[in-house]
Amino acid sequence: GLVTSFFASSITKAFGRKPSILVGGAAFLLGAALGGTALNLYMLILSRILLGVGIGFANQVLVFSLVYLSLVYLKS
Repeated sequence: GLVTSFFASSITKAFGRKPSILVGGAAFLLGAALGGTALNLYMLILSRILLGVGIGFANQVLVFSLVYLSLVYLKS
């Protein structure tokens, strides 16, 4: 999660927030699905890595989006 946040910032800067949210959500969804159907330890470890990537993107991108939306809410 922490390492992914550093990479997510450069990806967000290059491509924007929406693709970053989609990538993070897809990684989290794949990690959750793989973790639920894991047949061995290696599949479980891979699912945890994918979940960490998803959380790293979410920590970096969604916090700023929520701040942006809350400022709009406070102004009106």
